[in-house]
Amino acid sequence: MKNKKIFFFHVPKCAGLSLFFALSNSLNSFRIPGRCYITKSIEKNSNFDFFISKKINTTNISLGIKPNHYFSGEIYNILFQKLGNFELLSGHLPSRALKESQRYTFTILRDPIDRAISNYRFDLQRGLYSINDKIKDLYSKEILQPNLMTCFFSDDGKPKIKSAIKNIKKLNLITNVKEIDSLYTYLTNLFDLKHTDLIHRNKTQIQTEINNEELEHIKKFNKVDEEFYKECKPFFHNFK
Repeated sequence: MKNKKIFFFHVPKCAGLSLFFALSNSLNSFRIPGRCYITKSIEKNSNFDFFISKKINTTNISLGIKPNHYFSGEIYNILFQKLGNFELLSGHLPSRALKESQRYTFTILRDPIDRAISNYRFDLQRGLYSINDKIKDLYSKEILQPNLMTCFFSDDGKPKIKSAIKNIKKLNLITNVKEIDSLYTYLTNLFDLKHTDLIHRNKTQIQTEINNEELEHIKKFNKVDEEFYKECKPFFHNFK
């Protein structure tokens, strides 16, 4: 693998930052900022609105661009001409948005309910909403995206399993978060990279209890993701 051109599709809360920074020790890399879907707020001037506007302003200053939304697809399109020389690209970029075909592509999936709980706790930790906001409402208003993994790989960003399976099978490698250490070793061998310790980053510190009613809502809003994850298992790479 002399042509070190890689794209890592980073599904939120699937240990992606840990792997990205480990690979960045050996590769010229760029992480595309932004969320994988255009966010919606609970109400005007909410913490969520403030968070998104702050991220847009930060992006304006750091990258010299002016996105309308803090959305990875929009930022990727603006920067596309400047990204070709980077050996490693990553970010919460939906698979349908990638314009390049010559890169080695891979992704990490995670049990959908575990991922959704971690996603909820992480955004709660960042102050995007409060403990008083009901999980059901956060999903209904798409502050938390239902069936995020399936939407991430679908052609139109909607939770369509057939479309998502078709697209994820196009990737060079699919695995689950439990195999991240094996994945890192595999990639460093495949691309002849320096192997360093894999440091787990961006862990969710808040471990708010999820009661039975909340858990049922999480399962309800991620039912398609559970089926998608189940259907992906036969395609997981066998590192042994």
